[in-house]
Amino acid sequence: MKLYESNNEFEFIKLNSREEWLKARETRIGGSEASSLIGINKYQSLRDLWRKKKKGITEEIDNEAIRYGNALEPILREMFRVKHPTMDVQYEENAILYSKKYEYMSYSPDSLIWDGARAGILEIKTSFIRNSEMLRNWDNKIPDNYFVQVLWGLIVTGYEFVDLIAELRFMDGNASIRQYHIERKEVLDDIEYIIVTGHTNWQTYFIGNIEPKIQFEL
Repeated sequence: MKLYESNNEFEFIKLNSREEWLKARETRIGGSEASSLIGINKYQSLRDLWRKKKKGITEEIDNEAIRYGNALEPILREMFRVKHPTMDVQYEENAILYSKKYEYMSYSPDSLIWDGARAGILEIKTSFIRNSEMLRNWDNKIPDNYFVQVLWGLIVTGYEFVDLIAELRFMDGNASIRQYHIERKEVLDDIEYIIVTGHTNWQTYFIGNIEPKIQFEL
């Protein structure tokens, strides 16, 4: 079953280059930005996101962690494929999915997968673990910003499940591969919260053209 094609839930767009792909992300909120939209991303606030979108900034961060993650993505994808030989793992480079139901939502999956009966999402992550708190974020769960990201993907695609494979690197040079599975039916309340909060903030700040106030943590 071909998954990278337009359907009732989303419009599939294939770009010719990474530069075009970055440009296509400017007018919508992508999965990696979703946690900022609902105000729970400690690295990029709702105000930061608003300023980025309203000023038309296409910001691509280039550092060692990003380069490492990009290099490992195809390796981890192939590892997942080998570990799950009955799963159809599909990937399109420089692809973006535009939600048809929510005009401000987009998603760029690391892969779309078919288990023989249902369509799902494969998300691939790498993380450098510097302390015990960072490790706790991966204990029987995934960090909140990644959790919101994959649920955003479920909203855009209408798909039924997510598999996330992550490589965690430690200070001593060792690494651990972890895999997580999320069923849509088990996170319906979280999905509803993301939809409602995301819509409210989109309408209030982005459509209303109101710059969010600075968020202070006490």
